[in-house]
Amino acid sequence: MSQKTAYDWEGLFWYAISIMADGGTRAGAGRPARSQNADTAAMRAALSMLLEGQVHIAVAALADIAKSGTSDAAQVSAACAILDRTHGRPRVAPGVAPLHGRPDDPLGGFIDN
Repeated sequence: MSQKTAYDWEGLFWYAISIMADGGTRAGAGRPARSQNADTAAMRAALSMLLEGQVHIAVAALADIAKSGTSDAAQVSAACAILDRTHGRPRVAPGVAPLHGRPDDPLGGFIDN
């Protein structure tokens, strides 16, 4: 017959509370800022090697959707994806709300109020 173990649940609860009391933000805790997760970097490298010769197929499929997609939204989305992959995504300037890489008021510098 197996012996049943009785747990001291109340003691375990107070032990857990005492550990959590020391929690919160601690200097030096966690991964350093702007450092990559080693697993993510390895997975990206493996995927990149796997798909190295297949990029032209994906771009051709996006071009086909951009030319003859069933909806305007699909065509615009495919065109944006092609631009993002061929020219890179536009950088966002601090304090500027982008609209497809453009500031909200493109004529703001030309028109006096």
